Amino acid sequence: MRIGDCEVTPLDAGSILFDGGATFGAVPKKAWGRLVAFDSENRVRLAMRPFLVRTPGSLNLVDTGFGSHQDERTRRMYGLRGAGDVLDSLRSLGVHAGEIDRVILTHLHVDHAGGLFRKAQERVVPVFPRAEIVVQTGEWDAARRHDPLTRAGYAPDDIARLAGARFRFTNGDERLDTWFRVARSGGHTTHHQMLLLESGNTTVWFPGDIVPTTHHLRPVYMTALDLNRGRTFRVKQQYLARAARERWLVGLYHETNDPFGWIAAPSTGRYALTPATDPVQGGDE
Repeated sequence: MRIGDCEVTPLDAGSILFDGGATFGAVPKKAWGRLVAFDSENRVRLAMRPFLVRTPGSLNLVDTGFGSHQDERTRRMYGLRGAGDVLDSLRSLGVHAGEIDRVILTHLHVDHAGGLFRKAQERVVPVFPRAEIVVQTGEWDAARRHDPLTRAGYAPDDIARLAGARFRFTNGDERLDTWFRVARSGGHTTHHQMLLLESGNTTVWFPGDIVPTTHHLRPVYMTALDLNRGRTFRVKQQYLARAARERWLVGLYHETNDPFGWIAAPSTGRYALTPATDPVQGGDE
């Protein structure tokens, strides 16, 4: 979809299985079980939808997927379907991984940052050798700390491999360039960041795991992994209200259906996602 002078394309990095209770937090299974299918282990399937953003000056990737290099035990544990990375999606668009200028990570959990690597001839190598990696300084520090409370979400081997990457560390809310700015949301991880693309008269919001799926458009639906649920709730309320009021587009990373659309103003207290292809919604198409 054209957004002013830019172009946004949702990609496919496969999907994972995740515990339903962890996915929906304090929401009881009686409620979330009516919304999504679950298996015999109460796991629900979550897509991984990185976004390719082409600006007049650069090719950017927002999050990366799980990674095709993970060992078989890890792949089984997460019920990985698909490659786990975006290489096939990029090839279908005629884009080579070596052309990516910048990878902007909402956070460093394995399902968002693992796709930075792949296996080649029994070695694990970077997928985007030219890319600058954008992440909050505090998130990088947290991923390396091996805190018992948070370490399960990170892949220690991948974090160690990242030590030699070309980073751009952000600290709080920052503008990256003419088109992009990041906002440190906290909530899911202490230094989780969201991304905003501003072009023409349109803003595109990439909330990461603050709003992972359309079901999480309900402010009280938050994951059990959120370190600060109160922060997630407040940030979500603030940004959803603004997105509806100012007609923002949003890209939802874990949404299994259409991950990209307009935030509709609530009539019953619940926000909704209208597919971006709907001409009624207007915008810079």
